[in-house]
Amino acid sequence: MTIEEMKRRKKALGLTSEMIAEMSGVSLSTVQKIFAGAVKTPRRDTRMRIERVLRQTEADNYFYSRRDYDTPRVRESNISEMYGKVHEISEAIDSYNDYTSNISAILGEPGPYTIEDYYQYTTDRRAELINGYLYDMAAPTTEHQIITSLIYQVLFEYSAASDFVCRAYQSPVDVKLSQDDKNMLQPDVFMICHNDAHDVNKYIEGAPDFVVEVMSPSTLYNDMENKKVQYLKYGVREYWIVDPKLRSIYVYCFESGWGINNYSFDDIVPVNISDGKLSVDFKRISSIIKRMQK
Repeated sequence: MTIEEMKRRKKALGLTSEMIAEMSGVSLSTVQKIFAGAVKTPRRDTRMRIERVLRQTEADNYFYSRRDYDTPRVRESNISEMYGKVHEISEAIDSYNDYTSNISAILGEPGPYTIEDYYQYTTDRRAELINGYLYDMAAPTTEHQIITSLIYQVLFEYSAASDFVCRAYQSPVDVKLSQDDKNMLQPDVFMICHNDAHDVNKYIEGAPDFVVEVMSPSTLYNDMENKKVQYLKYGVREYWIVDPKLRSIYVYCFESGWGINNYSFDDIVPVNISDGKLSVDFKRISSIIKRMQK
């Protein structure tokens, strides 16, 4: 996102520099200098923090504009509070042990909804149940579907042609992460190896070994924060977040401790749970997207 685009979005969303500073954790003076043009090339971390605020606000506006008062949607009433809470806690946590020990504080108290509510709610719409809260899922973009399909194709073909024990799945497939009836997710792409997760036909019981989520404005918060915490808590070994807008891939290797590896759409990204034998060529994916969108 260029500085000019950030300025346009800031104006369109009605955000002040003070609001962006508060939500992003970037100092007010830095935010003001960026939008005044005094800083031409802000640091990558600073730019991404501000972009995340703009995208989260866009997502909130999308949600609110489609609010339906006769359904038990809880997203609109709690998501802004959850943004602030999660980012506040995340900023204070530096180590893997600190993060894992604070998972309950990050998630907060579970919401009132269960898998039974989830199945009643999803008879005519797509949604996910995360920590007892229901979240609507907007229809994915064509770019989103191209990316997920190409990643799934790589994983499926590798598994079928080798002795790699993992099986690949592509959304929409329900995944029941926990035994407490408070989580039912639909990861974009995932793999099950030989852990405790198993296919019970109606849904997957237990946490997958490997998960890929492709971000869109309506899923940004859940992919970056809410789902990430759930995947860590329930035993996902590796988690990828693909950001088509920033052309970035964020790789979390939960089983090897804390840390994040950042790749671009010019990279070949290794699947760590395969000991590097399996990888995804994002430069090829990017090239296919460009050809298909001409």
